[in-house]
Amino acid sequence: MKKIITILFLSAVALSLQAQITGGQVNTEKPKPSNNVFKKYTNVHLHFSKPLGQFGDIIKNATPGYDPMNVGLGIGVTIGQGFYFNNLNISQKSRLGMEVTYLDIVYQLPKTYSTASVDISSLAGTISAGLGLTYSYNPKDNLIMGVKFNLLPTVFDFERTYTYAYSNNDEDEYIGWAAMLRSSAGVFVRNNPFYVGFDISFGTKKDMTIKNSYATPSEYSFLAKTTRLDIVVGFSF
Repeated sequence: MKKIITILFLSAVALSLQAQITGGQVNTEKPKPSNNVFKKYTNVHLHFSKPLGQFGDIIKNATPGYDPMNVGLGIGVTIGQGFYFNNLNISQKSRLGMEVTYLDIVYQLPKTYSTASVDISSLAGTISAGLGLTYSYNPKDNLIMGVKFNLLPTVFDFERTYTYAYSNNDEDEYIGWAAMLRSSAGVFVRNNPFYVGFDISFGTKKDMTIKNSYATPSEYSFLAKTTRLDIVVGFSF
């Protein structure tokens, strides 16, 4: 009987040691959050954009009292993905990451400035893609708060139309475009799958191409600024 008890006891000790060795291999890994929030995600976001400063100004000598920030509020959409550098593991609750923007389109609604002789209507838009870094903090559950910085190769398009009352409403159009490297910085809160954030983006092109069939020459260059503030809402899942 004693031999049986001894064999069972030694067997239990052997199994325990084996479990400790196997468990030890797991325990040597860097700590991971129990809710696994730091994983790859997809972004589908809406933008509500406000132009800032001299956004879209292509008129060198503006009419007195004319507001050069002459495009309206913007709406747009962003589609992209995000990843975390889990191997860098700053702490159990924070991570560095990377975001890839596959497509970012924002359309600035037309805005009109009128005088007794002319109506001036302007609109603009940007099409971008990009790459950026993020820092995310997970205070509890699925809640993530963070900051981000992106570089955005962008095509900027601008159109301004003059309608003259004294010449049977004849129209004169200035159409411009520019390829530029823009940047953006922002803060965000994400609670899977909901997302809200604020971004401010910058971009200036000194040689934006402008075309006007009535001008001489018909094609020339001018300064283009694209600074704007975006409220971003949507899903990250």
